[in-house]
Parts: sequence; structure tokens; C-alpha cells
Amino acid sequence: MTTSPPRRRLVAPGAAAVLCLVALNTVTGCATTVPGTANLKEPVSKPAEPTRPPTPPVTAAALPQLLIDLPNMQTLIGSPALETGAVDTKLWELDATSHYTPPQCLSSMVYGEASTYAGLNATDAYGQTYKDPGPKGAHAVAQMIVLFPDPAAAALAAQRITDQWRACTGRQVSETRSDGLTPPNWTIGDVVQTGAVTTMVRQPDDSKRWACARFMAAKSNAVVDGLMCSYDIADRPVQVTDAILAKIAD
Repeated sequence: MTTSPPRRRLVAPGAAAVLCLVALNTVTGCATTVPGTANLKEPVSKPAEPTRPPTPPVTAAALPQLLIDLPNMQTLIGSPALETGAVDTKLWELDATSHYTPPQCLSSMVYGEASTYAGLNATDAYGQTYKDPGPKGAHAVAQMIVLFPDPAAAALAAQRITDQWRACTGRQVSETRSDGLTPPNWTIGDVVQTGAVTTMVRQPDDSKRWACARFMAAKSNAVVDGLMCSYDIADRPVQVTDAILAKIAD
């Protein structure tokens, strides 16, 4: 009796790969030889990105030059009659006999006042006012820059103050003055963001045209804090603020 030799099973190439993977559970491994020439390349290293030096902070000595001078302010405000007014070399304090009601809306009414910046770590301040001549001049503008230890502190201060404006939107604010005059009540308007500049226009209850605008922006370690009153405010507070910000290094 003759015995036929065992039949060899043929395994397709694709199945070989599967069998190899299964065999990994029971044997040391499988190897596959692929004809061809190895192509080994050295890794290419990218040149290091240039490191940009940090922007130097704004210093107290630079503040007068960062504000808008009289000729440029006359152009921005649209009043050739504008004259130089008072200079502030620090945050100013409200007269003890002057009061605003409600007191939490004080920052909506005045700029650069010391109690508004209480607890915000302001280090220096410098301001300049301009106004038309006479007691009933058609234009008045105050610009101030307040410095902080770093950009984060400046941004926090600007946010804190403009949040106070938002909390007073739609409210009426009355004023008691030390000179005995009785000014009108003011209605606080909406807070508007235009680029980096935050503005708010308040309207007196005895006038449909005369109004005052508060404006504020933070850049580097500085906060621009200002007030403008006019019969035609338009977007001039934004223009004034942007002109100051353009002088502060990025």
C-alpha cells in the first residue's frame, strides 16, 4: 500500500501578513524582506526663530510726550480756538464738598480721580486739558495717561472702570458742587467698544445737543483715561485715544 505525500497548503501573500500577526502571540516574531535600496536621510533642523525683545514699559518721564499737543488736538476736535488748560501731574482727588449720586457712578462722570483707581496699583499719572475760551466754550477735552507695574495691571484697571460705566448705563447721576452751582442731572449712555477704545456718552437733562464722553483704553502698562464735552462729539474720543495709543510701543 502506498501513501500519498501530504499536500502543502498554499497561502496567499496577503494572508501571510495576517498569519504573521497571529503568530506574534506564540513566537518571537516575523520578518519580511522587501527588495530595494534603503534611503536614509539626515534629519533637517529648522533655524531657531528669532526672539523678539520685550517691549519696554512706558515710563513716567515719557508721559508728557505721549499726550496730544495743542495744534493736533485743535485738528482732532475741530476747534482752532481751543486753548491750553490745566495740567495734572498725578491722579486728582475730588473736593470734599463735591458729591456725585449714586457714588458708584463717579467714574462715569470724571476722569483720573484717585478713588476710582483705589486698589488698582497705579504708579504714575499725567494729564492735560484743553478748552475753548470763555465760560460757555463749545469744546473741552481732558486727556490723562495712568501707569501701572505691568500690562496685566493696566488691562485690569481699564476693565474694572469700564465695568462701572456699564453698571450705570441708563441711570441718572446728580452732582453737588463746591462752588454752589446746581448742575443738571446726567443720564449715563451705552458703553461702546471701537477697536481698543471703550467710550460712553452721557447726556444732561437740560440739553439735547451738548453731551460729554468718557473714553478709555489700555496698552502696555498704560491706561488712557479721558473726558470730552462738545455739541458734536461724533467719533472724536476714539480718534483722540487712537492718536495717543499710536505713540505707545507695541
